[in-house]
Formats: sequence, C-alpha cells, structure tokens
Amino acid sequence: MQHLTSIDQEFDRLQSGDRIALSQLITKSESTKTADQAFIDCIIFKGKDRQKLTRRIGITGAPGVGKSTLIEKIGSNISSLGRKLAILAVDPSSSVTKGSILGDKTRMNEISKLSNVYIRPSPSKNFLGGIAENTRKAIQLCEIAGYDDIIVETVGIGQSEHDVSQVVDMTIWVGIAGAGDELQAVKRGIMEWADLFVINKVEEMSLDAAHLAKAQLLSSIKYLPKAKSGSTLDVILISAIENKGIDVLMDKIYDYFNINSDNNSLTMKRLDQANDYFVLLWRKEIADNLLLIDDFRIKFETISSLIAKHEVSVEKGVDEMNKYILNKCR
Repeated sequence: MQHLTSIDQEFDRLQSGDRIALSQLITKSESTKTADQAFIDCIIFKGKDRQKLTRRIGITGAPGVGKSTLIEKIGSNISSLGRKLAILAVDPSSSVTKGSILGDKTRMNEISKLSNVYIRPSPSKNFLGGIAENTRKAIQLCEIAGYDDIIVETVGIGQSEHDVSQVVDMTIWVGIAGAGDELQAVKRGIMEWADLFVINKVEEMSLDAAHLAKAQLLSSIKYLPKAKSGSTLDVILISAIENKGIDVLMDKIYDYFNINSDNNSLTMKRLDQANDYFVLLWRKEIADNLLLIDDFRIKFETISSLIAKHEVSVEKGVDEMNKYILNKCR
C-alpha cells in the first residue's frame, strides 16, 4: 500500500509540473534496477492519455553541423507561442564513467533561462542508435509533466542515428554542404526515415555549394517510396546562427504536424512504434532472463570464450547458442 501511495504522490507531483519531480523520475528511469523500472512504468501508464496531445521532434546529424544552435532557434519559436517545451539532449558518454561528456545545456544559454523550457542532458551510456536506452520513457514523463513539445537531439556519432525515428513523430536531419561522406550516408539509408532535410551553416559556404548539396538530396528523394502520411520530403537551406531560413523551417514543421494530425497518420505511427518497442523489449528480456539460468549462462560463456579465441565465428556461435536453447525448451 505504501508503494502504491508513493506512485500516486509522485504522479501528482509530476502532473503538477514539478521540475524537480520530473528530473528525479527521469533519473530513476535511467536506473538498471527492476524495481525502479516497474515504478516508472506505473507512472507512465497512469499518464498515458496525456501522451496523445503532444508533438515529438527528433533532430539528428553529425557533430559540428549546428544541431544545438538550431534547436535553440526552434525552441525559441515554439516557446514564444506559449507552449511548454522539453529538450532531451543525448550526449556521448565517457567509456569509463558512462557519464555525459558534452552537456548541451551549456550550449543553449538563452533558451535555458525561459520558464516554459526544460532541458535535460542525458548520457547515451554508449547505447547504439543515437539515443539513450531510456529516451522513450523520458519523453513520456515530460508529456505527463505538461510539456506540449518534446525535442530529442541525438548523440550525433556514427551512422546509426535512425533509432530516434522510433520515438518521435517527425525526424529532421541536419547536415552541411561539402561534407561528401555525410551526403553519401544520407543516400545509403537516412533518407528512409528522415521527414525533413536541413542544410545548415550556409553562411560558411558559397551559394553554389549549398544549392548543389540541395540538388543532390532532392535528386535522391524522388526515388523514395511515398510516405504513408502522404507528406512530401523536402530540403531547405538555413543559417541558424544568422537566423536565416528559420521561418521556412518552422512553417515546414507546423505543416507536417497539421497534415499528419488531420489524416490520423501520427496516431498510427505511434502505434507502430509501440509495437516495435514491444518486440525489441521482449527479445531483450528473454535474453537477459535466459542468462539467469545456469545451463544457458554457462553455454553462453563457453561460446563467448571460443569466439574471443577465434576458435568459433560469431555467426557459428549464434547458431550454436540458438540450437542449444531450442533443444532445451522442447
């Protein structure tokens, strides 16, 4: 009964917009303790209705393309409309302490002073995919706390940044012209999940280079299948630092949500995301729980040792482990 009372009390604090409660609960969501995760899950389930009324935006791109400056501009625009905004900035982690090593809050000085803006830097803990393992729960906690818009900034390292598209409604890719590797990366895969492409820092390049980069992206876009929502992919040129093109960007963002809200595609998108998350979590829980059983753990450690000694390939090891599990479960 005491535990249930505690859940109710924390939920009320969170729903009232208590920032301290929000920060404490996000910290708890980052815990690896089963009891903490169960506690957070109860809080989130109690506030499930609030999560239907928000806008979730993901900002991704390589380091140095100006994501934080751009987010500050977008955030200033959103907050000026009287909407409450939460920014979840996923930072790269120290391989030693697992703590954040950048701290995006320090790079958003102006917007961090606004009363209707909440900024939460979180370490990725070297979790692949550009976001932290708890990002989905952090988003939901912010929504219960009354935030209308949630912006998620990915860690921006490597080319596995697509996981953000599994937790947001709209994904914006940010790049710069002249970075050939970045444009090639876009052509290989990012275009499959980005909803808008932004070429930033046009003040640092020639107009010809900016328009060439835009033309390259637009040329690739036309070969992609049409989005389920019917939205048309586009590429825009901006200079966040000089505030050029921001109005066009905001119009694109608002149009995206208006169109996709009207045709119910955002609701369907979140349902698909929830199902994908269920499958992902289910698989993880199965693997974790199997390793708590002595027979499976010993077999796993034996195969891992053989792989480390280059006596068995990874593929062979996986195949052998799977056969062992299936035989045991029959």
